[in-house]
Amino acid sequence: MDIKLNFEGYEGEVTMKVANNIERLELMDDMGLDIFQLAKGKNAKEGLANQKVIIKLLKASKDFYKKVDLKKDGKSYKSFDDLVDDVACQSVMMECAIKALVGMGDAEKK
Repeated sequence: MDIKLNFEGYEGEVTMKVANNIERLELMDDMGLDIFQLAKGKNAKEGLANQKVIIKLLKASKDFYKKVDLKKDGKSYKSFDDLVDDVACQSVMMECAIKALVGMGDAEKK
């Protein structure tokens, strides 16, 4: 399944593949997170706020980007690499990774 994500202040969207159950559980295990605790809202902020977890999450999300087509302030973003190279896009990348890999939050499903 794919999701299309839109971001305030940006024109366009990002299309992400949603991780399947096995991919999601393996990723949570690699990051040392308990998906069942996250689903209950326990320690979600603390676990996802850990810098090492954020780095692993962003790196793991790279293969899940299907299409990037964003514009903001005269800049155009067409790939994961375009986003990762611009510090202003960190929140976009975090939202993409969390919704596609962790399955937290709502997104329009395609």
